[in-house]
Amino acid sequence: MNTTEHPYKKKIERIAYISFGILVIFIGVVVYFVQIEKKKFRDEGIRADAYVNGMHESGRRKSRNYTMDISMFTEGEIKVVKTDTTGKSESEKKIDAIFDNIKLAQRPIGNYLSLSISITGDSYRKYKPGDKVKVVYLKEDSTKVRLLNDIE
Repeated sequence: MNTTEHPYKKKIERIAYISFGILVIFIGVVVYFVQIEKKKFRDEGIRADAYVNGMHESGRRKSRNYTMDISMFTEGEIKVVKTDTTGKSESEKKIDAIFDNIKLAQRPIGNYLSLSISITGDSYRKYKPGDKVKVVYLKEDSTKVRLLNDIE
């Protein structure tokens, strides 16, 4: 018995291979950009404490979306003004240096933020309202906030 090959079989196979290749490339590009964003948060992000105000779950059974309402303060700008030690004795200079270091150690409070952030399902099950969490935000846009656990 002689089997004949369908005339469009090779075209269909070629289209399938090309479609699969494009899909793989698209997934690779998405993963690449997600990793770049995580790296930016890890390298340039400012860590802060936040409090969980609420948790929300939405979406279908297979594709759930989780969000967390948080409130936090950003870090304020430090204005370093060294004390003028001209004409002072060595002991007075040492005391001024100690006070300058104390001023540097005190970090002023910045802006108050209350916002909703996307989280993973594991974080949704781990935290509850009232918990204190570590977050990371970007200096240039303090509304871009991620949980520290989600980027490490």
